[in-house]
Amino acid sequence: MKNSLDVFQKNCEKWSCTNPQKALLLPYIDCKDLTFCITKQEEQNLKFQHRGETHFFHCQQGALDEAKEWFKMTRLAEVPLIYVYGVGLGYYYQAAQDWLQEDPSRRLVFLEDNLAVIHRLFETHLGFQLVHDPQVQLHFFEDLEKSKELFHILYWNFF
Repeated sequence: MKNSLDVFQKNCEKWSCTNPQKALLLPYIDCKDLTFCITKQEEQNLKFQHRGETHFFHCQQGALDEAKEWFKMTRLAEVPLIYVYGVGLGYYYQAAQDWLQEDPSRRLVFLEDNLAVIHRLFETHLGFQLVHDPQVQLHFFEDLEKSKELFHILYWNFF
């Protein structure tokens, strides 16, 4: 893959297997308010402006360190499935690698409610790894009322 457009297209293609309608819309999502920036550890981050203030998706001190710290504080030895609300740029996926590799039956499910975030994730190579990992799922939902069917499917697929 040569550039972020190639990565983005391949990620949309893969995601269309599980979410065809949203994957088709993804190239047309307006992402101008959600821009890439760099953390102090030279990692990609996302930022947006709200009421004159800049907000970051991940810790500016270190996005991966933040995710690893969360993982370290969570007791997961016997846990077969984790749901994570918000995918960001995939740092929680990266932090979960050891946990996933310890047991091929483990699953990591991301629930995201912002298509612009998924769009930005799909522009990255980490997004490529995430969406192509058979132990990982990424689901979009607009709001709880409209997504009852999604949560019903997620419940019955794993329990």
